[in-house]
Amino acid sequence: MRYITVFGLLLISAFQVFASSPVTDVKVLRAEARSLGEGKPTPWIELDRNKDGRTDQAMLLDQKGLKIYEELDYNFDGEMDDFCYYAGGVLVREEIDTNFDGKIDIWVFLQKGIYIERYMRDTDFDGVIDIDKKYGPKK
Repeated sequence: MRYITVFGLLLISAFQVFASSPVTDVKVLRAEARSLGEGKPTPWIELDRNKDGRTDQAMLLDQKGLKIYEELDYNFDGEMDDFCYYAGGVLVREEIDTNFDGKIDIWVFLQKGIYIERYMRDTDFDGVIDIDKKYGPKK
């Protein structure tokens, strides 16, 4: 019975991704259940937004169909360069490789999915954070 529930959730989640995607005619490359180590499988969905046969968006969903993790390939070179982390389906952190060298150079921490709490950046791509800006009330 658990398999049917997870499979049904995969189908519903894939439909929700299509419905909410700004890109039309997205192809689902893979939809499978993956275990996070607790023994409870969760949906993993891979999408091909530009129809070149390669995954350029993938997401891990929780048992309720809310995003836990998402990765995107913005320049469609086959390498993921934007990584999003969610809590309760709300975006809490985003890590971006802006120059597509395989290394993260921007980290954004969010509150409620929309308010930037902290922003860090490696401006010269040497692996050292050059900008670390915190927003919000002073403590």
